[in-house]
Amino acid sequence: MARVKWIVCVLVLLACPAMAGPGKQGAQRLFREGNELFQRGDYQGALQRFRQAKALYPSYKIDLNIGSTLNALGRLTEAAAYYDLFLRQAARRAPAEIITAARGSLDELQGKLAQVMLDCPGKAMVEVDGHEVGHTPLEQPIYLVPGRHRIVASVAGRPRLQQDRVFRAGERVQLSVPWEVDAGDPATGHAEANGHVHVRRSKTIWAYTSLGLGLACAVTASILFGVGLHQGNAAHEQYRLAEGSDINHYEQKLEDAETKLTAGHAVLWTGVAVLGFSVYQLLTRPATEQRPGRRAVWLEGVGVTGRF
Repeated sequence: MARVKWIVCVLVLLACPAMAGPGKQGAQRLFREGNELFQRGDYQGALQRFRQAKALYPSYKIDLNIGSTLNALGRLTEAAAYYDLFLRQAARRAPAEIITAARGSLDELQGKLAQVMLDCPGKAMVEVDGHEVGHTPLEQPIYLVPGRHRIVASVAGRPRLQQDRVFRAGERVQLSVPWEVDAGDPATGHAEANGHVHVRRSKTIWAYTSLGLGLACAVTASILFGVGLHQGNAAHEQYRLAEGSDINHYEQKLEDAETKLTAGHAVLWTGVAVLGFSVYQLLTRPATEQRPGRRAVWLEGVGVTGRF
């Protein structure tokens, strides 16, 4: 606590002049009020003033005061996130003694908390214990108090992935999301998934309809071949024995048999073409995908004990 108060005391002397200027007086006033409340032990009031000042004039200096106030309130995960944010922004701008003090406070908190880093190839919404953290890529670790937590990554059109485990103090865990997601608008993933489902369903219908039609053509062609061959053989035998006017009659029967055989060939080749179309539709269908909303267990987590 002594380090926290020292950071706030030093920072108020450094930050207020830097915040002076047109349009910044309101943030400066709130910043000073917050420091006064902090010194009196009114941490809730100080936190409110600091956040109001940050809303008027965002500054990494205010992030440090917010982190120190949250630390004094015992809200350790939030405090660590603000210390982390301050150090990322102020590495080359803040005085060395402030950097050292902030780093010491963050190191102390990291020994009490677990850290989770996410490796996701796209823009997924991350939730911790039902509360939204933000979209990947996350710029800083997720800080967790020791104990069991549920981390969920989700994007429209993909299965929701979750990690349920017990996190230990001082533990650093790297989690990798095992599916590819669209790096743009997450809503497009849902549209693409629906499009794949629609195309697959359409191609499946066409494939089996064509298969049925092709089989019908094969049956019809076999009937035409059978009838045509039988009729042609019988008419040919009778034609050889016929005399006079009967010859014309049997010639007509032979022509009818030949017509049936020709029609059988046409139906057969039509059936072959239809069956080929059926096979093409089956081979070009999109791959089957897990339906949106279904949960899968997240198995890619690797825990490493220690600090940065």
